Amino acid sequence: MHLDGNLLHLERYQDDGSTPVNILDFTYDGVHRAGFGYDANGNVTNDPLRGFEMSYNLLNLASQVRWRAPESTGQNSSVVGETVYYADGSTGVVASPVQSIPHWELGERYQHFGARAYDPLTCTFLQTDPLAEKYYGTSPYAYCGSNPVMFVDPDGEEKILKVPVKHTNLRLSAISFPDDDAIHIFAHGNGRSIDVDNGMEVANGDTMNMFLEENSKTWKEHEDKSNLVVVLHTCFGSSIAKKISSDPIMKGVIFVGASDYVHVNADYTESVLIDSNDHNSTGCWVIYANGDQVGSMDGNQVPSNENVLKSCHE
Repeated sequence: MHLDGNLLHLERYQDDGSTPVNILDFTYDGVHRAGFGYDANGNVTNDPLRGFEMSYNLLNLASQVRWRAPESTGQNSSVVGETVYYADGSTGVVASPVQSIPHWELGERYQHFGARAYDPLTCTFLQTDPLAEKYYGTSPYAYCGSNPVMFVDPDGEEKILKVPVKHTNLRLSAISFPDDDAIHIFAHGNGRSIDVDNGMEVANGDTMNMFLEENSKTWKEHEDKSNLVVVLHTCFGSSIAKKISSDPIMKGVIFVGASDYVHVNADYTESVLIDSNDHNSTGCWVIYANGDQVGSMDGNQVPSNENVLKSCHE
C-alpha cells in the first residue's frame, strides 16, 4: 500500500492460509485506478474486474449497475440492480440482483454505506470521499485510509478510531502513562479543532478545560497548572495547540501539537508523524505556551513530559 492509501497489491486466501482466493495488483493515474472508468465527478463507471458498468443520479448516488457480458458468451448486458431515490430520502429497489452473474454472490456485491458505495473485492469506495478536503494526501476512494485494523467507517464519510475492549478507558481520549505526567489526547483533528469522545468538539480554551476536567485525573489533581504538558496526538495539532494555549484560561499550560498527519499505533500508546509533502520525513512536534512557540521536537522523539520540558529550555 502507498502512504496515500492507494492499494498496490492485495492477496486473499482460504481458511487454510495457503490456497489463494484472488491476488490483485493495481497501478494508478493519480488516485484513479488504471483500467477502471470514471465520470467527471470521480464516480467509478466501469469495473473491469467484475464486468460491471454503473450510472449515477444528480447526487452522485449509484442508480443502476449493469453486467457487461463477455462477447464470447453472446449474452446481452443485464441489469444487476437498480435503486430509486425518493425526495423524502427513502430508496426503492426496482430490479433484483441476478444471482447467476459472476461476482454478484452474497458477500461480493457492492455495499451501500449511505454516503457512497463500497466494493469489498478491491477494498475501495466507488465514489470520492465527501470529506476529501479534510484528508488531503489520502486517496478519496480509500476505505479508512486503507487501515481497517485501526478504523471503521460506518457511513462512508468519516473514519472513526476503533478502541480495543482492553483499552476502553481510552475512549475518553485523555490519558496519562506511568512515569509520564503529561496528558495525552488521541483524537481526530483538522487544524481548527479536534473531535473527542461523543462527538464533542474542542476548539478553544473553555472547551478544552471542560473536556479535561471531565476526563483527565492528572488535570484535576493539579491546582496550579503552570508547566503542565498536554500533547495533542491529532493531525495538524500544532495550529490548534497554538490557539488553545493563547486562551487566558490556559495560562502557563504547555500544549504540544503535530506539524502534519499523525498515525496512532494499535495499542494507543504512541503516535507517528507523517509529513504530507515528504513521506520520508516525520515532521515535528511544536510546543506552545501562552500562544507563543517555546520549542519543537523531531517527529521521531516521544513527546513525553520530560522530553517536552527539556525542549522548552533548549
